[in-house]
Amino acid sequence: MNKTKTSLLFFAFIGTCLVTMSAFASSTIEGVWKHATKPALIEFNLTTGVASVKEHQTHKQNYGLTIIKNIVQSTETEWVGEMYNGYEDKYVFVTIKLNSTSLSVFDSENSEVLKLVKE
Repeated sequence: MNKTKTSLLFFAFIGTCLVTMSAFASSTIEGVWKHATKPALIEFNLTTGVASVKEHQTHKQNYGLTIIKNIVQSTETEWVGEMYNGYEDKYVFVTIKLNSTSLSVFDSENSEVLKLVKE
């Protein structure tokens, strides 16, 4: 294969990678989300893979608590992680799904356990 064809294939490959990466980057859960039913804010940090309590009006002692850990993206609009289950005092597997302006967290039985809206 000559240099020109090799260069074109290389740039086509890089272009495809950038398009794929930008598709994932355009849909993100990074940032602050408001609890749908409680006066609380949850902050998602995808660099650390953690979602923690940024603010809680009725339970101020919850500030900084890790709600979800080991968050990784699995599809363009879906992430997985481990959410703290206070009833069992352990972390359990969850799926996080991004909708247009809301975020839903589902347990292993596909029941919604948390709903957040964009702050």
